[in-house]
Amino acid sequence: MIHQFKIDDRLIHGMVYMTWFPKFNINRAVIVDDNIVNNETRKMALRLGMPQSAKLVIWNVEKAAEKFKSGIADSANVIVIVNSPRWLLGLMDKGIEIKEICCGNCSDNGVDSVQLSGTLYASKEDLAAYKELVNRGVRIYWQTTPTEPQTELNEKIKSL
Repeated sequence: MIHQFKIDDRLIHGMVYMTWFPKFNINRAVIVDDNIVNNETRKMALRLGMPQSAKLVIWNVEKAAEKFKSGIADSANVIVIVNSPRWLLGLMDKGIEIKEICCGNCSDNGVDSVQLSGTLYASKEDLAAYKELVNRGVRIYWQTTPTEPQTELNEKIKSL
């Protein structure tokens, strides 16, 4: 079962596996990214950050959609992590249902970023993807850890 779709530009890091993994008893993390999937150095670094209690797979949008449609998430406790809302929009375009998205940290790129909440920034391109996700009825919120309160973002995204 996919327990969470998460946007965090750090992808796998201590806060994710120390707080979110136990909350949902995660045993499989799926990073969806059409760029990282072809970068062996980056994939190796991400695997080094994974706890031994969970498996990490890194797929492009096409393969992730195929795997999710085939039921691969039915027998595992899965978290899907991306560094941009564009990858989740791509999954939706391929027929994957996404009802809500939890956002963590996404850094200010210093060029065209807007602050959505706390440590969550979006480039113009990502903001367009967020707006499309909202238009499709996806609930988007910012929450850095499970014990922190959720900050609803849909209205703010619509207003930008």
